Amino acid sequence: MQGGQISWLTFAAPYLGDALVFAAGYVWAFRIAPTRRWLFVNVFVVMMLSPLINTAYNSVGGLASSGSDFFWLGRQFGAVAVTVASGLAIASYSYGILHVLTRSPMACSSASRAEPKS
Repeated sequence: MQGGQISWLTFAAPYLGDALVFAAGYVWAFRIAPTRRWLFVNVFVVMMLSPLINTAYNSVGGLASSGSDFFWLGRQFGAVAVTVASGLAIASYSYGILHVLTRSPMACSSASRAEPKS
């Protein structure tokens, strides 16, 4: 850290960005027409799974590694607060993903195709 102090926002920026990307992907996933499955898959993977994986991966060993964002955030706010915040983010992402997979128009169209016709 040459050149002065670095703000906590610098270390939190990737995770704040993940939250914004996830929120945009969540809204977009409900607006995609069922005929555009390719678009849904891309939005789901890039905008919903990626933030979950990034946050989960970095939170697992982040507090122990002295060069990580989580380590510096833990020094600023306390390890417990950072762990709780990352746990809440992971739980929120997981709930949002489950909600999209069960309630989006794409999920509803997949379910209707899977039902046997009488």
